[in-house]
Amino acid sequence: MATEEYSSTKSPFDEFCDSMEDDGFAEEAPGSTGGIPDPEECGPVYREWEYNAVTGGTVTVHRKDTPAGKQIWRSGKAENPFHPLDGFDAGKPIVVCEGEPACDALRKAEINATTGIGGARLWKTTDWRCLANGVHVTLWPDRDAPGEDAMRQLGRILVAQGCRVAVVDVADLEEKADAADLDAGEIRKRLDDPELIDFGDWDEAEEEEAEDADPVTFAEWLAAPRETDYWLIERLVHKVGMFAIYGREKIGKSGLLANMVHAILTGASFAGREVKLESARVAWFSFEEEGDEIADRQQMIGTPNNAALEIFRVYERDDCLE
Repeated sequence: MATEEYSSTKSPFDEFCDSMEDDGFAEEAPGSTGGIPDPEECGPVYREWEYNAVTGGTVTVHRKDTPAGKQIWRSGKAENPFHPLDGFDAGKPIVVCEGEPACDALRKAEINATTGIGGARLWKTTDWRCLANGVHVTLWPDRDAPGEDAMRQLGRILVAQGCRVAVVDVADLEEKADAADLDAGEIRKRLDDPELIDFGDWDEAEEEEAEDADPVTFAEWLAAPRETDYWLIERLVHKVGMFAIYGREKIGKSGLLANMVHAILTGASFAGREVKLESARVAWFSFEEEGDEIADRQQMIGTPNNAALEIFRVYERDDCLE
């Protein structure tokens, strides 16, 4: 596929490219010591596919099917985003599926097809601008929620680019099935016009289903029984997560935090709120105060000497060199 010159005007896809993280694959085969395996040693269950990066370079996706499941990893260095999998004609009606094996099955059925890198993330890890200018695109989702969501996201991008988009009806397939689970005759039959769904109708159906959900009022949420108690300090600090205490200098932030730590360590109430943990350990990282200052203050508050409190004094690099 020829590399195109792109203008500086951002497409609907560009907002994803700017912040995309390359977290879709391991750099090595799971359990491997590194390197690319010898295909002859891997046997017929080993396959590989190459993607071209928009900014130059290529990356190879490797797949090995084992009794324990599939292993997918990548090799090569290339910057995201990537072009769709090579070997298709962007000027003809085309089928986009999720995953390279499904794409191989479509191509064996003599269907003009491609896919993107990253599995269900293909809508944001692949640059789809080559499928513009009115080309007819048929989306073939995997028969599972991530696959359908991926194709909905991709369909919206393609419609915004001016593509005409339809969707293959896979509702009768088994859970997680895709084109690789069908023979060539079944694939071609499923792509006949009567089997296709207009993307707008398909996408709107999901939105209507969400809108039909019964609303729950704020009072009902508050009155509903809790499945889990997720408060560390009742209605103030969660057991899991992060919070911050901030304000100008010398207004009592350290004292407030010291009393909060005391309550967590001892189970005492804090500001009239119940501490929901019977026992806890606290690690205190200090960037300003010395450890003995923190320890003295906790002792004055009443924190017992055997409390599970660890104090770490963190020094800046310049301090360490002096």
